[in-house]
Parts: sequence; structure tokens; C-alpha cells
Amino acid sequence: MNNGEKINDQLSEIKNVEMKDRKGISIVWLLPIIAALIAGWLGYKAYSEIGPTVTISFKQATGIEAGKTKIMHKNVELGMVTDVVLSDDLSKVLITASFGKEVTKYLKENTRFWVVRPRIGVSGISGLSTLLSGAYIEMEPGDGAARKQFTGLEAPPIVTADVKGRSFILHSDSLGSLDAGEPIYYQGIHVGKILSHEFSIDSDQVILHVFVREPFHDLVKENTRFWDVSGVEMQVNADGFNIRTGSLQSIITGGIEFDSFGDKAIHSKVANADTTFKLHQRYSEIADKQYDMKIPYVMYFKGSVRGLSVGASVDFHGIKIGAVTDIQIVGDPETHEIYVPVTIEIEPQRVHLLHQQTERHPRETINELVRRGLKAQLQTGNLLTGQLYVGLDFHPDVETTLAGIEYYALQELPTIPTTITEIKETIAHLAADIRKMPLDKIAQNILETTQGMNALVNDPDMKKLPHSTNATLVQAEQTLSTVDSTIALDSPLQYDLANMLVEFKAAAQSIRVLTDYLERHPEALITGKK
Repeated sequence: MNNGEKINDQLSEIKNVEMKDRKGISIVWLLPIIAALIAGWLGYKAYSEIGPTVTISFKQATGIEAGKTKIMHKNVELGMVTDVVLSDDLSKVLITASFGKEVTKYLKENTRFWVVRPRIGVSGISGLSTLLSGAYIEMEPGDGAARKQFTGLEAPPIVTADVKGRSFILHSDSLGSLDAGEPIYYQGIHVGKILSHEFSIDSDQVILHVFVREPFHDLVKENTRFWDVSGVEMQVNADGFNIRTGSLQSIITGGIEFDSFGDKAIHSKVANADTTFKLHQRYSEIADKQYDMKIPYVMYFKGSVRGLSVGASVDFHGIKIGAVTDIQIVGDPETHEIYVPVTIEIEPQRVHLLHQQTERHPRETINELVRRGLKAQLQTGNLLTGQLYVGLDFHPDVETTLAGIEYYALQELPTIPTTITEIKETIAHLAADIRKMPLDKIAQNILETTQGMNALVNDPDMKKLPHSTNATLVQAEQTLSTVDSTIALDSPLQYDLANMLVEFKAAAQSIRVLTDYLERHPEALITGKK
């Protein structure tokens, strides 16, 4: 068979081949499909692992850089700052930060952010570690609804959310040297901090928010009192100088201390969160035992009240039963009289009457004491400082007249002048009596008397008196000798004459001494011997 025949046979075989369509996908397409599935899975995985992106606004971006500044929580990295731009009005800095997906559940409404950098404040030095590592943003997870826009804190929070405790509210007339971050003490132990302060226009007071950590927050009872321990408390009153200081830290940085006083402290209930307390300016305001009832009175003192100040003690037999609350000056335009009303508050629960049959109002107890002669008098409590206090005591024999001024709608207590005032009045009356005396005539009589005494002393006969006396004495001795020679030694006459001679001799010596003294001191006739 030649070549031509072979070709014809092959062509005939090809013509006899039947073409059939193949069903299904060709294996060639499996590779692109597998590649697409892998790419989709990788894309889905990458998309599912992308965390939330949030915006945080700060007033300034000191130390914050995109791609470098981390967002941390308890030294664990949670995110990264990806962009830093200014707001449209240039009032703040907008920071864009991205987080891992696991952080989504922590980005809530009350989540807080702040920049950690080196800071020096009243609570100490913080953020020193950032000197080497650079600033970072601290995140504190919170609760609430999900959120993606936040306003960052310009300073770290005083107390973080993970610190257990209870917050309270204090009202004060003045802020003084207190500030946020300053410590709260209990018996010298640091137990909390001042969170913030604000001024209330409605109450005209300063409101402080404070925090006491666990377990010390249960020591804040319903009758607990707070006072300022900043610096050194020095008070000058009728008791002298009183100096009270807290710890060295409180002297330098300030702070607040609290405690419970009285027998009721043990049985008092624990205060609830956000309970309001009064902040006293100093410890002396709350050191005394507190009484529920205080009855106001008014008193009018004659003379100066210099040395009496608001807060001065009102004592009864040396025991404090009240305090001075106000001192003013009131003038009467009709009579031109000037009055100094002194208002006080008496704590009648300090005073009890024995054998009291029926229970009476405390004011009636004070009225009963007034009927028995109770009166008020200003007394000096300290000679060095000149501070005065009001002393109450019984003076039933001293008559007093109430001023009866209706300037105050208060019951008036009777008063008596102070000892110094009485001395001044006595001296004034004595001076008035002296002015009424004829001093010119008295002086003239004294002068004439002095001149007469000088003439008497300088009289030559007066000067001869001692010599005459001596001569008389000698003559008497001679006479006695003569008589003695004539009278028996054991006779009564001789004995009497001897005694008379001795007495006469003593009298002569006295006259001689007197004469010599008058020569040297003639004024002794008027003023007497000095």
C-alpha cells in the first residue's frame, strides 16, 4: 500500500468519529476557583480582624505623634494613634486612633482617655517613665452605650475607676488653700482625695466632691465632721495662744480630715454615697461637745468691749455654756445714745436644776437663774493678750436696769460693769470730789502751818530746851541726894522718888531726840515720821 492509500484510510476514520458534548466543569477551572476562595477567606479574615477607629479630642497634642503614640491600659498596648489634625475652628486637636477588635466592647460612653506625661502636682510627681519612652494615651474602660467619639481629659483623673470607695459632698463658706487632688485624712492616715470643687451661686458656697477609698469609707458616719487641716491653725482667745497642726504633708500641701465625735458615733449609721456634710474651717469649731439646742440672747455692756471677739466663750463658774455670735454698734438718733449689743448663744442642755418636779423648757431654766440674780460681766481671760470673755455669775445684791432696746427680737440678759470699769468710775467720782474741794485754801493753811513749825523749831528758846532739861535733871539728882540723906533707905518715899526720877530722865531723853529730829525734818509735823 502506497502512501496515498494510507492517507485516504486515515481521513475516512476521522469522518467516522462522532463528536459528543462533555458535561460538568473542566478541571482547568478548579485552580482559579480555589485561588478566589483563598483570597476571599483572607480578605474576610483581614476585615473581621480590623478593630474600631475612634476620634479623641484634646485641647493640645503635646507629645502625641501619628504612628508612634500608643494607647495603653495598665501598660498593655490596645491601640495606636494613626492621625493628628486640628479641628475646623482650630479650638482643639482631633486624634484618630485604631484598636484591635477585642477592644470594641470597652469603647463605651463613660470610657476615659488622658495623656500620660511627666507632671508635678499636689499629689506628687507622676509620669516619669515617659521621659525615656515618650508620652502615651492611657485608656480607662467604662460603661454605657457604644461610642466612637470621645473628649480626652486634660489631666489624669484623681481616682481611677478600679479604686473601690465612696464619694461625698462638702459645703464650705470658703475654699481656702484646698484644691483638687489634695488628700483626705482619718486620724492622720491618708484615706482619700478631693476630686473637684465648684462654686454654687444659689447657696453662695463652695461645693467640694471628695472620695474616701475602701474600707475607710465605712468610717464616714451620719454625724461625721470634716475640717480643713491646711497649714497651721493658731488662735488667740481668752485661754491664750492655741496652736494646732496636722501632719507635715498637710502643712505643706493642705488637706481635709474627718472624724466622728461623741457617744453617738458608735451607734450612728454609715453615710450613703453623695451624702452632704459641712466643711469646718478649723478644728476648734467642732472640738467641743455639740448640743442640739442653742438659745440666743442679747446683752448691753457699759464702757468699752475691746478684747471681746466673736466666738469668745460664755462661762458659768468657769464652765463654757455658750459663745459670742455677734458684736455691733447701735445708735439712737433721738437720744444720741450709743449702744453695743452683744449677742450670744447659750446651750441650756449644759445646765440642770435639782429637785425639778416637772419638765420645763430650757429657756425657763435660764429665766429661773436670772431671777436668782444671774448677771453677765466681761472678764479678762488672758492678761497677755487682753482677750475678754463673758462670765455669768450670781450677783443678787447688785441692782441692774435692762436697756430695753427693741433693735433685736431677743431676750435681754442683765449685765454689770467690769471691774476695770468700776475702778474707772470710782476714780472719776473721786476726781470730781477733789475738784469740788477748796484746794487753794487748804494749800494756804498748810503753808502757814509749815511756816509756824519752822519758826518754832528755829526759836532760840526751843534750841535751849535740851540744855535746860539736862540742868533740871542734874538739879533733880542733887535734890534726890539731899532727900536721900534725910530719908531712910527702906522708906516708901525714897522708892517713889527713885522711880519718878527714872521716868523723868527717860522723858527728857525722848524730848531731846524729838527736838533733834525736828531740826532735821520739820515737815514731819505735817506728814508724820517716815
